[in-house]
Amino acid sequence: MRQIGSLLVRLNLSTRAYHVGVDGHWLDLVTTGRPTRRAYMQCLVRTYGFDSPLEAALRYTRGFDQLVDMTGRYRAGLIAQDLLQLGLGPSQVATIPQQMIAPFAHVAEALGWLYVHERATLGYETVRRELLRQLPDVEYATNRGLAQYRAHR
Repeated sequence: MRQIGSLLVRLNLSTRAYHVGVDGHWLDLVTTGRPTRRAYMQCLVRTYGFDSPLEAALRYTRGFDQLVDMTGRYRAGLIAQDLLQLGLGPSQVATIPQQMIAPFAHVAEALGWLYVHERATLGYETVRRELLRQLPDVEYATNRGLAQYRAHR
């Protein structure tokens, strides 16, 4: 058990430069003034533009699916549904700019990316609660991802 804790500390320290890029915009949404529907949609667009290609890269990384069960962990489709609920059309969702992420050369590299990706979920419920406290009219565009996340945990 001590080895796992030590490994997680090392992994956290090794990837900390990427943490703000992955979850900083969500924290900014609820901590810098009153969030707007547009700002929330922009956060979803940005997240979709990262999650969708990352999920594809993980799926196409040789040996990854035998090592990690990703059932219920992929979120890009849920984010797309939330964007549709917020009023984006299917063609707009389909043309969201996406990061270029190729399949990973090694499963270990994929696991590092997955760690940063999954680590960001630790704050989602707190951000969601604060977002709904300040902007309750977007609740219908937050429940799908949350329900999926809770079902997986």
